[in-house]
Amino acid sequence: MAGKLDVWLFADRVGTLELTEGRLNFRYRPDWLSRPAAMPLSGYLPLQAETFDDHHTRPFFAPQTGQVTGA
Repeated sequence: MAGKLDVWLFADRVGTLELTEGRLNFRYRPDWLSRPAAMPLSGYLPLQAETFDDHHTRPFFAPQTGQVTGA
């Protein structure tokens, strides 16, 4: 199972969370990263263009969404 969610910070869409084969990946949107006032969602997820893998993403998002699985 795969799925994507837009991630919002207040009124701004800041990135995309994707579940693929039971792994959570997150990537900030380029337009968010280019803003002078952009802030990270968490210390686990500092501002960067590269995709965060499950190791970095799960500690922040899994408690927010309940149990996240690929099934």
